[in-house]
Amino acid sequence: MSNNKVNQTPLAATIAKGQMNEPEQATSSVQSLVQTPVQSMREGSTLYYATLKLRDEDRQQILNALNLIKTLSSCLTGVHDPSVAQTKLQWWSDEISRLALNEPRHPTTKQCAKVLAANEHVQAQLTHILDAATAARFDAPDGDDTWRELMQRDYAARLSVLQTSLGDESKMPLDEFALAIAWVDILSSLPSRIHHDGIAFPPTFYERFNVSTQELRKQLRVEGQKISVPQSTSKMQPLLDEAIDCAERSINEAIKSASYEQLVSKNQRALVIWLQIRRAQLHLWKKQQPNLFRETMTLTPLKKWYIAFRYR
Repeated sequence: MSNNKVNQTPLAATIAKGQMNEPEQATSSVQSLVQTPVQSMREGSTLYYATLKLRDEDRQQILNALNLIKTLSSCLTGVHDPSVAQTKLQWWSDEISRLALNEPRHPTTKQCAKVLAANEHVQAQLTHILDAATAARFDAPDGDDTWRELMQRDYAARLSVLQTSLGDESKMPLDEFALAIAWVDILSSLPSRIHHDGIAFPPTFYERFNVSTQELRKQLRVEGQKISVPQSTSKMQPLLDEAIDCAERSINEAIKSASYEQLVSKNQRALVIWLQIRRAQLHLWKKQQPNLFRETMTLTPLKKWYIAFRYR
């Protein structure tokens, strides 16, 4: 979001008061305001194994924080009406402020209140996430440096919120991990990002490989909740290979950093295991060269369990 405060509309004021009796058309426009993208602790997933050794309470706090992050980062997905976008951004900005006062209203923020409420640092990080969602939707980066800064700020904020959800108030630098996690997240959700006008690759990627987001979007096939690129995308494979190389370099640099050693020494095993599983997944992608525009390829649960056991 820009520094200019978005004026609250009458509709936003009505929602903020908890009065959901808007006209049918308005309701359909903002109905996702109170819908939460549920993040589950699916058995066999990377999240499941990364948090396997945590207490049940801590695992639930991470899950609650991830749900809040997902809700904020996707709050403008599918929104094309500027007035609706302003309403949602204003409402969520106000909700972040209410959480800081320990007066949240949304189910997702209520779930996080126990560990995230009344915390100015958390308030600032959640605002960074909301700002990044705004930039991704309406003010896409025009250069690689701007793209990198946006990704680092967004994902460093996400990591900081997760860190706080586990009771760690150290506020250690997380920029090295942020870019690596951003790359993996992008590569894991390419068709959806392209379909919803989300930010994918740095601007020069498209120029270097003579590919445009418009060209990719025209090839998308949407079947219910499934989005794929059915046509041959051999032209896109060099771009994917370069992106995987960048992701692998970022995650290797993060693991070699002093911050990673701090994670190990502070017993932040969940993030350590998550990084190691993602590094192994990038190695698999590099070896097998899957077309990530059309398919997914993940490590087997046994391989994830082994990595979790090794770095427990």
